[in-house]
Formats: sequence, C-alpha cells, structure tokens
Amino acid sequence: MQFTLKHLLAIVFFAALLLCALLAVTRKSGLQRLLDASSQGDVDSIRRLVQSGQDPTEQDQWNSSALMMAASYGNTEAIEMLLESGVPVDERSRFQNTPLMHATQCGELSAVELLIRRGANAKLTNVNGKNALDLAEEEGHLDIAKFLKLSSKPDSDPAKQ
Repeated sequence: MQFTLKHLLAIVFFAALLLCALLAVTRKSGLQRLLDASSQGDVDSIRRLVQSGQDPTEQDQWNSSALMMAASYGNTEAIEMLLESGVPVDERSRFQNTPLMHATQCGELSAVELLIRRGANAKLTNVNGKNALDLAEEEGHLDIAKFLKLSSKPDSDPAKQ
C-alpha cells in the first residue's frame, strides 16, 4: 500500500487529536490542584488558586473539599488560609462529616485545636449519628478525645490543660 500526502496528513491529524485527548485527561482541574495543595499544606499554591478564581468551597464528586483535606493532614496554615477565604468551618460532606471530624479521625490534634478555636461545632453528627468525640474514641485518639471533652465544658480552655 502506498501512502499519499493525504494519508500522511490524516495520520498526523488523528495523532494530534489523540495527544490532545490524552493531555485533557491527565491535566488536573483547578479543584484537584486545590485539593492537592491543601493536603500538602502548600499555602502559596492555595493562595494563587483562590486568587485566580478557584472557589475554595467547591467539593469534588466524593464531597471532599480543600478544608477537609487540610484538616485530614493537619495542615494548620492551610486551614487558616481557607477559613479566611470564606470556607465555613462546619462545612459538610455527603455523609455529613465536617472538617473537625476528618481531623479527629486522622489523629490531627493541632488541626482539631485550631478548628475548635475557630468555632467548629464538636456536637454535630454525621449520617451514622457520630460526633467528633465518638470518632476520636472509636479511632483510639485519646488525646483528641480528652481535648474535645475539656473543650465542651463551660468556661474551660483545653489548650491550657
């Protein structure tokens, strides 16, 4: 079979289409870059993405958000930045989990302390009827359980305990 210029151009055209499709699939969305930056505590990237128009309250198909990722990994600077960007401290996932619940389950005491200081409601429950204290006890995070118990007492400052 003899290739003509027409055949060669068609092959090049389809190869270019394939390359474009491949790049589109592998290119991360702004939301995915924000989630990655939040899980890594990359506050410079978070700042750039939010300033360029990425909604910091947007959630992915699993209802993960930047604040939930930052809380899960204990990235307190990222948590501060996201809260200052307007993300509600008690935002909810599909299963009604909050950033405080994520930090609690992952054993991130510094994130738990920060979220409580910033007004997180430790009494909120998820779809299984569990609150942050229940989750801390289930996961064996006794330091977090103690902190949450102390923080729920009136006129107490668990950070000073």
